[in-house]
Amino acid sequence: MKKIHLILIVFSISFFLNANAQTYNMGSITSPVVTSSGVFYDSNTLGPYTNNENHTATFCAPIGHYISFVFHDLNIEEYDTLFIYDGSNIQGNLLGAFNGMTEPPTLFSTYEGCLTFKFKSNSTGTNSGWIANVFCTTTLPQPNIATSCSTSFPFCTGTTYNFPNSINVPSLSGSGISSCLPSSPNAVWYHMQILDPGNIEITITQTDFNGASRDVDFILWGPFTSLTNACTSLSSSNVADCSYSPFHVEVADIPNALSSEFYVLLMTNYSNYPGFINFSQTGGSGTADCNILRPITQINAAASICDSVSGTYSVSGQISYQYAPDNGDLIVSTDCGQSVTIPAPWTSPINYTIPGLVADGNTCNISASFTADPTRKLQTTYSSPLPCSPIGLNKNDANTAFSLFLTLLMM
Repeated sequence: MKKIHLILIVFSISFFLNANAQTYNMGSITSPVVTSSGVFYDSNTLGPYTNNENHTATFCAPIGHYISFVFHDLNIEEYDTLFIYDGSNIQGNLLGAFNGMTEPPTLFSTYEGCLTFKFKSNSTGTNSGWIANVFCTTTLPQPNIATSCSTSFPFCTGTTYNFPNSINVPSLSGSGISSCLPSSPNAVWYHMQILDPGNIEITITQTDFNGASRDVDFILWGPFTSLTNACTSLSSSNVADCSYSPFHVEVADIPNALSSEFYVLLMTNYSNYPGFINFSQTGGSGTADCNILRPITQINAAASICDSVSGTYSVSGQISYQYAPDNGDLIVSTDCGQSVTIPAPWTSPINYTIPGLVADGNTCNISASFTADPTRKLQTTYSSPLPCSPIGLNKNDANTAFSLFLTLLMM
């Protein structure tokens, strides 16, 4: 058996998380709130929210920080919705729309250092609402928690990674996970490619929201020739290091790493307490290649009005990124019919426009990705304007519909 936990801590952790924190209630907030910690509730801390609510609240981190929210309880009636936007208003990137009892993932600001919440309830039926812990970090967290090898985040030498852990996620099975880890709850995945050869020492720590030490475990696989090769061949035979100890500090060692080799790192939150995982390279002469860091951090989209002649509209916006590849294209596409290709080089933020889209009033998804790194795609939604042409345009073939319109003009 691993680890003995104090029952008292298990029952009292929620109380201590909230007892001394600043509280914020939806509907009684003067936006923007600039804060680095607190607890965010619906409009009624001790009971259900009310019918016919329509509130907006913006939380911003202090300058140089990123604000984040971890939801521990959410119960919103089926026809009521909590909308969450990345930015200082509802024009920011929509991170999600939530109701029911499925808690949002950990959410953080990437644009303007702010998150905006909009809550709307209808006239029939309410539920208990939500509770969320607010915290800030000085480094940009990853946009979400990678839950598989193929979606793992890249690790760069010289960067300290400090991000909110996950809770209530079942243990993984198969794919070489079992090596020294009998259980692997709340797993998060990273990968690295070696730049300078040599030994690499990575120190991993975990704490809860109060700064108390919490057990963290890990398994490190490698070397591999590519990330694809790694994710299809994880096994006990290629484990470079592994630990299932009861401590909150772990050290993962890569001996004699060679240039261009890939390694995969899996870390777990055994204690299941919400908090932070922190890791960075703390020793060795080897380095990881930072060119594999290419996350797109923000995309927004706004549709034009419908052109009454062609029955089409355009969608425009900006794309921001933290790193970009040196070559290839940036592809911006919408599932409502078109895409644009923007060749390298780029300067963040990048402006884009997709013309010739058929106005039909539907909700459209728009996404951006680099051809040199197609798996790291960021997506948002926008609403197409309502139809404004009598021609009866076909959403799937705007060019054909426009040609038909021109033919009718010449008759």
